[in-house]
Amino acid sequence: MPSLNVDHTYYKDVYGGTTIAEDEWSGYAAQAEAYLDRIDALSTVTPYGNDDERAWSMALCAVAEEYCNFDIAANSAGSVKAASLGSVSETFDASFGGAIDLSPEGQKRNLHDAASRYLHIYVGIC
Repeated sequence: MPSLNVDHTYYKDVYGGTTIAEDEWSGYAAQAEAYLDRIDALSTVTPYGNDDERAWSMALCAVAEEYCNFDIAANSAGSVKAASLGSVSETFDASFGGAIDLSPEGQKRNLHDAASRYLHIYVGIC
């Protein structure tokens, strides 16, 4: 992964993000960068298009926004719903007009989907 210097201005003006406040950007960006470092280390990652730095930067913004959405959903009073069947438990939030799965597997899926808009992520089978 290239060294990224993505600030809130990039998030707002280039990515077009509106969810993350400027004073919260650095925390979410750090989480997103750690996630992207992890998938880059564990997978074969190929940026889409011919501008690798832009693809990684856009992926960082998308993943940061997902982390912010998780926090918003988890902190929304009265909107989080949970269901259990035996040992399987799922948590959803319908406050965004669709359900956000706050379970660990749901969060992994959402983060992967966000990064996959800009990066091809291949996890090979050994």
